[in-house]
Amino acid sequence: QMCIRDRFDTDGDGSLSMDEFVIGMSLLSKGDRAVKAELNFSVTDRNNDGVLDRQELVQLQRKTMKAFKASLVAGFKFGSRETLKNFNLSKVELDELLRRIGECVQSDEFIEKAVKLCLKYCDSNGDGKISKKEYISWFCNTEATEAFQTEISSLLLPFTENVGKAVSIEVKKFFRNRN
Repeated sequence: QMCIRDRFDTDGDGSLSMDEFVIGMSLLSKGDRAVKAELNFSVTDRNNDGVLDRQELVQLQRKTMKAFKASLVAGFKFGSRETLKNFNLSKVELDELLRRIGECVQSDEFIEKAVKLCLKYCDSNGDGKISKKEYISWFCNTEATEAFQTEISSLLLPFTENVGKAVSIEVKKFFRNRN
């Protein structure tokens, strides 16, 4: 039986850091998108300079992908009978799929691609950084966040073979819950 702490303890140390707590609450809450965006930005802007630089974006993507992996594992594990039946997977195949996705989303290559996508969608002035205004504007724009989600999903497809659609659905669900 998985508890909330287990789902959001992305580093596996048995406790929730402030970042893990904020990300978890953001996933669970249904509040105003602008408020959630401001909260996410403030947690990510470590040096409080009002912009997210490349290093902060890398850290944001690492934490987001850890949370995504935990959410995906929990989603498939809680619905595993349905997943196994719908996609004709054995338990061994499902475990292997989750292992491959975990390796993929935590790889430096994937994180770099995710950072580039963040800049593509958020950095409207092209300075290589994301201001609070740019972040909130993107976060509150459903069309832009859905386009971002679609591109992130497409990065995972080579790792998911015959269950790519299920992963794509889980990716969209994860990011929709964040917004």
